[in-house]
Amino acid sequence: MRLLILSHAHPELATGGAQLMAHQLHAELVAGHGVDSYFVAWAPSGKTRLATFSSQGGDGREILFHGGPLHPLLFSQESSWLVTHDFRELLDRIKPDVVHFHHFAGLGVDLMRETRNWSKRIPMVLTLHEFLAICHNKGTMTKANDPGVLCHRSSPRACAECFPDVTPEDFFLRRLFLKSHFDLVDQFVAPSHFLKKRYVDWGIPEEKIEVAENGQPPPARHPNRRDGTNMHFAFVGKVFRIKGIFVLLDAIELLSPDVRQRCEFSIYGNGIEEESYGERAMYDARLAGMRDSVRAYGWYRAEEVGKILSNVDFTVVPSIWWENSPLVIQESFACGVPVICSDIGGMAEKVRDGIDGIHFRVNDPRDLARAITTAVTTKGLHEKLAGGIQPPPTVAETAKWHLALYDRLLGRRTGANPSPNRPVFFAKNST
Repeated sequence: MRLLILSHAHPELATGGAQLMAHQLHAELVAGHGVDSYFVAWAPSGKTRLATFSSQGGDGREILFHGGPLHPLLFSQESSWLVTHDFRELLDRIKPDVVHFHHFAGLGVDLMRETRNWSKRIPMVLTLHEFLAICHNKGTMTKANDPGVLCHRSSPRACAECFPDVTPEDFFLRRLFLKSHFDLVDQFVAPSHFLKKRYVDWGIPEEKIEVAENGQPPPARHPNRRDGTNMHFAFVGKVFRIKGIFVLLDAIELLSPDVRQRCEFSIYGNGIEEESYGERAMYDARLAGMRDSVRAYGWYRAEEVGKILSNVDFTVVPSIWWENSPLVIQESFACGVPVICSDIGGMAEKVRDGIDGIHFRVNDPRDLARAITTAVTTKGLHEKLAGGIQPPPTVAETAKWHLALYDRLLGRRTGANPSPNRPVFFAKNST
């Protein structure tokens, strides 16, 4: 089988869960299953673009796509030459049996149509990592002028209220345009039931979306610290307002003195440098006033997560948007670390309140302070929650699942007999 995987970024050039999952799948399929896989990732081209494609790595299997600018509303390449000539030439050279898109940001949805123009029979898969097709506000399904207000359903009129320079009619046409490209896809993959339901409500047939959790590499096992010292809570990931970093800082300040002196808090990750000057200044000022209990460590490499979590008692995921399937939850569970998270979306689906973690009301620092206090003061709670964790599937298991999916789609397209041994253990019911 010759496979082409396309991602909106390369994990060595830009941090993020979606590109890491796509790259890990590619690497596992090549190394562990003998698949002839090629990984294409979008990369900024700068002011002068001398080539559309370049090599990332020495074996020629990892390729950077230096695409042009996209239409800001439609995710369509402004240069048709990049699609009809350059990308078509790449398809001619690789001649894939299956094409798997792990995103369309950066790449452009035009690549899906060109793939279908290149071959009417080739199976196409699209993994949905967020709500970008549904929501023009960076796919967060929150109000553009107030990220603390959640959207429960999109509509052209509601979207135009967030973006007054775009008419409801244009948002209606945007949906039709994106759906016309999604209609070309044979199978969608969603890492959570919550995400699947949102896209079914948006218009994708339910039977075309399968739920498969993101696999994790086997963690370097480090026993969690249980030596009677302070309880250690960690925020791990992108340090953005929408990820709830200020909710966490507010909650820490609301803790009673006796609870706070029994805690230590760590922040691992970058991203605050991408926020506005005002938010960066506020973040720095808040940290400066909390040096007694909070330390920020900045950027980390993906392979360092196991070591980071080896010294953590609870991971805190305080996002104020729905999330889909936050990578940090799977990483925490793979390392045996319970999670304290907001009670909405993919977070509430992945973390079972009172079984392997603790829920708190979204965007409510007081309730987060309550959850932290419960974790610190309830004897035996950490051990109980850690014991309730079900480890996520491994990357190898995820690769087997995808291979079976590709095999089945090839059988459907070509009439061949697909493999009967298709794993079904990923569809974890949200209830």
